[in-house]
Amino acid sequence: MDFPRHIVRTALRREAAGALSWRSAQLRHAVRCALGMLLAVVIASFRPGDPLTVSFLMTTFAIMQPEWRDALAKVWQRVAGSVAGAVVLVLALWLLPHSALLPLGLIALLVGFPFMQAKPMVFNGCIVLMSVSVNAVTKHLDPGATLAEYVLLVALAVAIALLFGFAAVPGVPKPPVAQRFSEATTAMGELLGSVAARLRGEPGGDAREVGPRFRTAVRTHQDLLAPEPGSRGPDSAQRDALDESVEGLRGLAASAGAMLQRRTGSAELAGFTADAAAALTTGAPPPARPDLPDEEERLLADLVLADVLRISHGRAVLTPA
Repeated sequence: MDFPRHIVRTALRREAAGALSWRSAQLRHAVRCALGMLLAVVIASFRPGDPLTVSFLMTTFAIMQPEWRDALAKVWQRVAGSVAGAVVLVLALWLLPHSALLPLGLIALLVGFPFMQAKPMVFNGCIVLMSVSVNAVTKHLDPGATLAEYVLLVALAVAIALLFGFAAVPGVPKPPVAQRFSEATTAMGELLGSVAARLRGEPGGDAREVGPRFRTAVRTHQDLLAPEPGSRGPDSAQRDALDESVEGLRGLAASAGAMLQRRTGSAELAGFTADAAAALTTGAPPPARPDLPDEEERLLADLVLADVLRISHGRAVLTPA
């Protein structure tokens, strides 16, 4: 299906406006990541040429997650893997000759890569063996001192990541999935209500009212997939319903933008849009598509109806009775 260009431009502009709102969990996490990485880069700049700098920066970035529980999981994987790798390396230094370090590091790299996704703790332990062994041999460094530096850099990366990547105060409840879904559908319903008023030429459809509602609608449906840190994570069934509902909300935002750019109003399209808004806010059945004479209006009505149906399917999973 070929969409009019102004629909695509409007959708991209509105998505960007919602993402750049300070109330967006995505933007706040991006700022925390930027500050944490800035501090890590400043610290790394005091040790130019240090071969372990890359591992330090990658560890810092990997630990910082939007969710507190995810950050703690990354910390456990990194710390436990690094400790295990350090123990194996200490035994290797004690039992094996120095010439065996380089083959040991290469073997650890080959062994660790298949476990990168399935068992990240094993992968992190192998990376310790590889990084310390290879750098100690190729840079002519003391392997014991290099290992100690690696462990200290991991500890420093953990401290920086938890300082800037912390997402919530433990014990403080955050909005569950059902509440976030309700906020997103209500915000989108209010937006469509303003669009319907604009199409009728009624008060409540001017730019001063529609603009903030656009930003709120986009931000709330983005928060469905990027929830406020510390909130309960969705289960597998809810993830599928979330994906479908967010796609529907994104489509409605694009259709709303396209309707606002129309120069002529339409009473039939306005009434259909108002009914779609009521279906979002109350959970009522989606409205029937009216017989519209304009081809673009028919396209917009079909898109709105399809997206409302998507959201209705997700409602049964995300807000059970």
